[in-house]
Amino acid sequence: MPANMKAMIAETFFSMARGKSMDKITVTDLVERCKISRQTFYYHFKDIMDVLEWAMEETVGRTLERSLKVGSDQEAMEIFVSMMLENRDFIRHLLHSQHREQIERIIVDGVRSYLWKAYQLRSPRHTISHTDLELMLDFGAYGLSGLMLQVGQQEQVDEKRLADQLCRLLTGRLFTALPGKA
Repeated sequence: MPANMKAMIAETFFSMARGKSMDKITVTDLVERCKISRQTFYYHFKDIMDVLEWAMEETVGRTLERSLKVGSDQEAMEIFVSMMLENRDFIRHLLHSQHREQIERIIVDGVRSYLWKAYQLRSPRHTISHTDLELMLDFGAYGLSGLMLQVGQQEQVDEKRLADQLCRLLTGRLFTALPGKA
């Protein structure tokens, strides 16, 4: 058996989901393709959506790791934007399923988790009330998710410019920019 069964199941799911509608993928299809038992699948996941949630958490973790290794918030945002745009075709494909609402929630939760972890690691000394922090995280998660889903529909995106704008927005510098300087 592979060392990381969860990763193997998730990779197989994504391979299958690229070729057909997520609505048509069953646990039976997945275990047959993985050459594992249903018991093995259910040991690791409760259902297909659980596979998707786990994979999103893993992607958020890897993106955060990469983001923390760079020297600036700008570079970190470039990594985030790049990750979202690299996956836009697949995300679009998933959103055309009957699970759209769940998938949107998974995306928002993933972005919120990314923002929370980035805040904890990059701003450990900042003090903010719990309610303000929750509002900030929700606003950022819904705003970034919605914007990235909308931007993901565009064929041409200036990733560096978008990352710069998002970084200035999230740090409050967008509102203090002089006209014509953005």
